Parts: sequence; C-alpha cells; structure tokens
Amino acid sequence: MNNVAFLRATARGPLGRQIRLFASDEDGSILMFVVVLFLMMVVASGGAVDFMRHEMERARLQDSLDRGVLAAAAFSQDLEAEDTVRAYLVSSRVPGNVNLSVLPNEDAFSRRVDARANYSLRTFFLRIIGINDLTVAAISSAEQARNNIEISVALDITPSMSVNNKMANMKAAAHDFIDTILTEDTKEVTSVTLVPFGGQTNPGEAVFDHFNVARVHDYSTCVAFVDGDFDTVGLSTAAARNQSQHFLFDSNAGPTSWCPDDGAAMVPLSNDADALHQRITDMGMHGWTGIQNGLKWGTIMLDPASRDLVTDLISEGEVPAEFAGRPAAWNTDDTLKFAVIMTDGEITQQYGIRASDYDTPAERDYWATHYLTSRSAQIVQLTSQPRALDQLLRLCAASKAQGIVLFTIGFEVNDTTANTLQTCASSAGHFYRVEGIEISSAFDSIARTIQTVRLVQ
Repeated sequence: MNNVAFLRATARGPLGRQIRLFASDEDGSILMFVVVLFLMMVVASGGAVDFMRHEMERARLQDSLDRGVLAAAAFSQDLEAEDTVRAYLVSSRVPGNVNLSVLPNEDAFSRRVDARANYSLRTFFLRIIGINDLTVAAISSAEQARNNIEISVALDITPSMSVNNKMANMKAAAHDFIDTILTEDTKEVTSVTLVPFGGQTNPGEAVFDHFNVARVHDYSTCVAFVDGDFDTVGLSTAAARNQSQHFLFDSNAGPTSWCPDDGAAMVPLSNDADALHQRITDMGMHGWTGIQNGLKWGTIMLDPASRDLVTDLISEGEVPAEFAGRPAAWNTDDTLKFAVIMTDGEITQQYGIRASDYDTPAERDYWATHYLTSRSAQIVQLTSQPRALDQLLRLCAASKAQGIVLFTIGFEVNDTTANTLQTCASSAGHFYRVEGIEISSAFDSIARTIQTVRLVQ
C-alpha cells in the first residue's frame, strides 16, 4: 500500500474521525477573546493612570522651574543661576535624575535665565505594550530688566505732618524707598527727582534761574503757576511767570514759610542716595497743602520738553552726566516714568499778599519775617480750594494720558482726600491709604512694583 492509499484509509478510519472532531471542536475559543479584551482594558485604564502621573509630574516640574528661574533672574540673587534653579527643583522633590540645562545671560541692563529640564518617569501599565517610560519635560525663561527709570516723588511737608509723629514716619519710609530704588545695580539707569511741597514748591535756585521768572526777592525761589499750567505736564522755560511771594503763614504751626526754603528745595534727577537722604533729613515744614504744585514740578522733570533744561543742569554739575538725553521721549520701550504723591491732608486754597503791600524791598523784607494769616488785612486768595482741587485732577489726568504711572499715598487722610487720591492714581491698586508706620509698607510696595521681575516665555 502506497502512502496515498494509507492516508486515505486512515482518514476513513477511527483516527480520522477523531481528528475531524478535534478540528471542528470550538469549545474554549471565547476564553482567548476574553483574555485579549482584558489585556486591552488593563492597558487602557492603566495607561490613563500612567498618563495622569506624567501630567502631575510635568506640572510640578514646570512650576518648580518657573519659580527657580524667577529667583535666578533677580538682581539681588548672589548664587549661580544653575544652583538656584536646582535648589528649587530639589525643594519641590523633583526626582534626582532630572537633566537640567540653565543658560544665564546678563549685561549692564538686564539679567535673563533660560532653563530646560527633563527626566524619565517609569510606567506601571504601559510597559505591557512595550512603553517602559515617559519623558517629563519643561522649559522656562525669566528676565529682570534694568529699564531706564525716571521717578518724581512729591512729599507733603505741611505743618499737619507734625501730628502723631507723621513727619518722622514719612522720612523713615522715604529713606527706605531711596535705598530700595537706588542700588549699585540700578542707580546708573534710575533718576529720582525729590519734590517737597508746602503751599508751594521750591525748585531750587539752579532750576529757577533757567525759567523766565523775574526775581524780586532772595528768600526763596518758587514759581507762581497760572491755571492753564495744570492742563499739561510740562512748562516751557520761556514762559513768563511771576516769582512767588515769600511770607510766613499760620503762627500756630511755627515759623513756616509758604514757599519752602532752600533746605526743602527740589532735588532734580539724582542718583546720589546720600544727597537725597540729606535733603529728606533737612526738610522742615512749610505752608499749607499745595499738592498740585508739588506734582507739577514732578511732571516738569519727567517731560521730554525739559531735556534742554536737564542738559544745562548737567553742564552745571547739578545733574549726573549719565542722565544726558533725559527726560526720555514719551512711551519709549526702554524707559518707565513714575510719579509718587504722599500727602496727609486735603488740598487747600492758595493765599498771597495784596500787590500794593508787596511792591517794595522793605515790604518784602517785612513779610519774610512776619506772619500773614487768613485774618490779615493784606491777604488775598489766589486760588480757591475747589479750583486747587480741579487743578490737581486735571494734572493727574494729563500725566496718565502721557503714560506716567501715578502712585498716591494717603497718610492718615479723611475719606474726601482718599477719594481724590484714588481718582488721581493710575488705578485703585496704585493708591495706598495708610496709618502710622504702615507708610513704610506703602513706599516699599511701590519700590518693589517699580522693580518687577517678570516671566518672559
């Protein structure tokens, strides 16, 4: 029997029948389907767990990296950039196998830190289908820029500041403000104009002499603004103005002149912390509350139209040479302009002496040493309180329209003054209402806001 015949016989026999039965038997096939389906469900649900772990780790890494580069980019940071960033990763318990790349870039005007980080996260379930790990990665950048900064700070030095130790508290806060704003890292790009104000503001003889003002006495150098001056931030040096009268006012507050003396004169565009500290220390109390006059001189020294004036002051040694070209043009990308007003009282009317009682040298000498009060026969009201308030708010609006950021501090003020100062400020967040030593916190907050670190990604 050949092989073919043998196979045919076998197929027809009992063995063949058993083979055919085995081949046609479908018992157990559903089990294989269930096993495959179960594995797919494990991979799907378990994979979701792995991906959720991955996202949680990625968020933690990104947050830690963001905080690390912000700290590393700060001018006050003394540690190496990579050490700073890595310390933040360690504090957040980022795994030790993280790969970290930190690239710092610093010049005279900015510090930037770029960082990348990644590590492998072992999977629990995805390894079933051959995915043994997932990459957790984050990228972050931060920069602190030493923008050119121009700041005018108008400080109330009226007799009401003698109450509740306000003058001492204000001076302490102002000293701290200067130390925060003017550091070795920032003073080359930061100019501070300090503007004490009473009823009037004394710009100082060096500034006064550049304006078209006829001098009639040598007791002080205040300029009598006209109403229209408060519609704009600047003042042309060619504009003809009168010299403010010099007289003592309000005997109850001691010998305080309406126009501050030279010990409380304005300091224009300075980065000399010692000189600014000395002026703050020397400031006495003067006049009533002419907030609009203080702010006016502050904005004049921020107005680019005053650049020729500043150039002359540089040549005379009154302003540092590094401030050539200031005040900068409005809304330039590399320059920020700020004005800060601190007052403890409601804006007041403006007084003066009748022209017929102030037109001879003898009369001017007399009033420099004698009180003129609201009961004096020789007194005239130059500006009413509502008009003074209107002048202030018009000047505030003109300042904000030019891009000046206005901060205001109400120091133990009533609700009326608080509302005025909040209206004047750039926003409600730029107004501070404080009591006692809280004034230091207000000045500190403003200083920190001016020098902000920001994420740039």
